[in-house]
Formats: sequence, structure tokens, C-alpha cells
Amino acid sequence: MIKDKKQSSVKKQETMHKETSIIHQVISGNTLWGLANKYYDNAPLWPNIYRKNIETVFNPDIIKSGISIEVPNLEGTGYNLTKQDSFNIAEGYYLSYLAYKKIGKKKASEFLRIAKRFNTTVEKKNK
Repeated sequence: MIKDKKQSSVKKQETMHKETSIIHQVISGNTLWGLANKYYDNAPLWPNIYRKNIETVFNPDIIKSGISIEVPNLEGTGYNLTKQDSFNIAEGYYLSYLAYKKIGKKKASEFLRIAKRFNTTVEKKNK
């Protein structure tokens, strides 16, 4: 019986993920691509930043100067992602797909394809 409680506690700790972020003050010329390159050393991870700022950044191609955005820290590195990093980035690509689809960008479906490369279940989890 004690073993079951201990295993349950470990599983809860594994599933509870506290994401940390840094705050970036957007200046003229900033892009999500550039910020991902600066903070992750891997520009194609920009949808992770978009994911965290979906309430303030409505179009992934445009971020307004003067706003503060959160740049979520990776558990791993830009080139050595953890499972949680991969899921978060997949979710960011999926949210980018939805945003581009909503504004009628032809490239929207490409973002869904990339999301599934990071995590094959991301579309199911977000429906």
C-alpha cells in the first residue's frame, strides 16, 4: 500500500510542470524568430514564445514594440530538447497553424505538419 502512494506521488511530480519564463520588452524590429534565436540559439523554436503570449500576440508575424512578452525557458537547450520542450513547441506550432488559418495564410498547413513532428498527439490534445 505504501508503495502505491509513493508511486502516485512520483507520478504527480512528473506530470506537474512549472514553466518559468523571462520577460522581454519588445523594441522596434523584434520578431519572434529573432527572439527565439537570441534566447534559444535556435530561431525555428519561435512558436514556443508565441504559445506563451497568445493573449497579446494575435498574429505570429507581428509583435508590437513597447509590450512585454514572456519567453519561456527550455528545460533542455535549443538543440537538445526535453520531452516537455518538444510538447510545448508542438503546441506553439499548432497554435500558429490556427492563427494562420484564421487570417487566411496559405502556409498554415505547414505549421500543423511541423507540430506533428514535435509531438504526434498535439492536435488531439488541443481539440
